[in-house]
Amino acid sequence: MWFSGKDDADDYYSIGYATASPSPIKVYIDILPRIDPNIIPRNRHGLIDVALIGTPDFNVRNADIETIKLENVSPSWTKFRDIVAVTPGSGSTRSHPNRRGDGYMDLVLKFKIDRILNSINHNEDSREFTLSLTGKLSCGRDIIGQDNIVFRVPHRRHFKNTPHGQSFSKPVSDINIVCPDQYTISQNYPNPFNPVTTIEYALPEMSEVKIMIIDINGRIVEELINSQQQAGFYSVEWNASRYSSGVYFYQIRAGVFQQVKKMLLIK
Repeated sequence: MWFSGKDDADDYYSIGYATASPSPIKVYIDILPRIDPNIIPRNRHGLIDVALIGTPDFNVRNADIETIKLENVSPSWTKFRDIVAVTPGSGSTRSHPNRRGDGYMDLVLKFKIDRILNSINHNEDSREFTLSLTGKLSCGRDIIGQDNIVFRVPHRRHFKNTPHGQSFSKPVSDINIVCPDQYTISQNYPNPFNPVTTIEYALPEMSEVKIMIIDINGRIVEELINSQQQAGFYSVEWNASRYSSGVYFYQIRAGVFQQVKKMLLIK
């Protein structure tokens, strides 16, 4: 816009042109969809899911994916998907857990955890951080969204030697006041994978837990977990280096909860 002003010292007017930059559009993001609070162990490696949430007023397909960054870190993987997201602070999903989503397309991005941690320069005394996702729309407008993460240091690991390698299950939290309110098991990541993938699950109470790997013919090829575990958030890795490419399933049995999910090994 054009502007003019008077310099009192020299008693003359100046005329020029200035541009006003619009404020970034605030968008909703959900770190670790389906889980609240967002608990991240300090020593964790691998990928972390972040969802850019679509709403009636925001179409995620208008986002310029090449410009999106979380704390200046670019995503390693992206996919449009209508997910079931968590309502912050409630511990509950925004729609029924058996449904795919709310009808509005979301953008799921995966970021390398170690790069995020290095970017924010966390220290041992810090417990909680607010992470910012920035980017642009295809029209050039800036967008920004924020969500919190909480650091927890795992207090133990359960190692289990298997016929084809070593897997481990570790609690993501050592503070008992932070507990899930329902049994869940997440989609493994990465997926497809080669040869290691991670499976996350949550226990609302102490339970006898079994997690098994099943091949396409219905045979149990490996038992990752078979033990009693306290309530909390857990993750277990499966190393499939000695298995052939193909479709596999993983099944959890914990208390009265049972669920099976599919994964793809590509070599």
